[in-house]
Amino acid sequence: MPRNEIIAKIASAARLTALAALLAGCTFVPVKPEPKGTPDAALDPCASRLHDIAGTLLLYYAAHGDLPPDLSAVKKAGGEACPPLECPVSGKPYLYSPMGLDIPGLPGLVVLYDATGCHEGGKWGLVASQMGPGKPLQTQVLLIPANVLPTPPATATPN
Repeated sequence: MPRNEIIAKIASAARLTALAALLAGCTFVPVKPEPKGTPDAALDPCASRLHDIAGTLLLYYAAHGDLPPDLSAVKKAGGEACPPLECPVSGKPYLYSPMGLDIPGLPGLVVLYDATGCHEGGKWGLVASQMGPGKPLQTQVLLIPANVLPTPPATATPN
């Protein structure tokens, strides 16, 4: 078969594929850019650290069927692989709530979060869902408005 015929058949097949995609209802959905000033979870060191800590919590949950009772148990469970349990931006220890905090509008319970709103006025938090007997734990790191999360008393040691 001559080269020109092969090229013509490939071009025809490409046109038919594009037409089939249009007829099947494929649509272009533009991606909305994040508003300026919104921290990116993929680039923020605090969000990255919370993702790493989530791994330790997931392993503990898989072994015990529940979250650790306090941050010292988190650290012990993770051993040397567990990252520091404080925000790399503020230097303050994360606040931990093994029962989780129910914040309206979030897809789960906040179990670990920043002590201060040092991320463009927000706090990175580790949100857990699907907790319960026989259910897998799912986590995600979200930026939460600082005013919806409790602030520890000045004399309390975060745990």
